[in-house]
Amino acid sequence: MNQLAAIGLNSKGFPLLACRFYSQMVRAQLDDGLAISPLTTKLIHQLDIFQNQCIRRIFGGHSRSSVQVMLHLVNLPSMRTRVAVLQAQYLFRSTHLPDDTLLAHLLPYIQSSTSSSHWYKLANTPMWKPLCGPILDTLDKKKFLSLRTKFLADQFQNLCNNSGSSCYLLLALLSKWILSFGYR
Repeated sequence: MNQLAAIGLNSKGFPLLACRFYSQMVRAQLDDGLAISPLTTKLIHQLDIFQNQCIRRIFGGHSRSSVQVMLHLVNLPSMRTRVAVLQAQYLFRSTHLPDDTLLAHLLPYIQSSTSSSHWYKLANTPMWKPLCGPILDTLDKKKFLSLRTKFLADQFQNLCNNSGSSCYLLLALLSKWILSFGYR
């Protein structure tokens, strides 16, 4: 974000463009190793703090202002949710590899109970264990995408239940948006 300010971009001028830049460039760099490594709660919290600082800077918010509405406006989940989705996508892809790949041959060993790999840590993520794990034999891409959408909706509902006043603002914005565009 400092580089954008250095080339003369006004932070209050183009918040949606800056959010698009953040989601496609900056966040892509953050997402690079999140799928394959089990992360600690402390590291995920630090990533959330970094993302919140970037979003506040883009929208010109105060350092103590809530970013829940800002994240919802630009359709960005929290880093905790993003990590869970990325790890579930990695596990899904690894279980649906062609038979001639090395990982497909190593997967039975990695999943065995005697193995001490990172597979178990990745398989205990909030999205994979309750949603995808029980139906792994019948899980296809279409069903996985619908489970991912359900997980993201559940995370938004949990955010609304836990955040208090920010949720009322989100719901007010959503209802105003629906009324202004005529959707019912």
